[in-house]
Amino acid sequence: MPLNDHRLSRSTKTITTSQLTDEKKTPVCTAIALLTLFVGAGLSAQSPKSDSLPNPPQAWQHLAMEHEGATITDTPDLARKINRLGDEGWQLVDVESISEGGTTTKMIFFFKRLKQP
Repeated sequence: MPLNDHRLSRSTKTITTSQLTDEKKTPVCTAIALLTLFVGAGLSAQSPKSDSLPNPPQAWQHLAMEHEGATITDTPDLARKINRLGDEGWQLVDVESISEGGTTTKMIFFFKRLKQP
């Protein structure tokens, strides 16, 4: 049904606040005031403050360290290296095993840390 249909225009009636009685004006004015308050509060909560800037994205440094051999349990030198990197701010994020013929021959340790300025 088109919007300009005769039945729709006859059933729609616009009234102004001057046509309302005092009993009807109070709830209407209260509703308008509350609506204005909620919309205003929502807009101020969504708008960024001019004095705060968005945080720039973090930049990372990455490091890959190779370890020859299949075991790491009895390797104090490897533990010292990993602990030293941890003291320097590096975080271990992954370990990958390299296999040849079904046997692990090498392990690669992947580290990351926040980029130094």
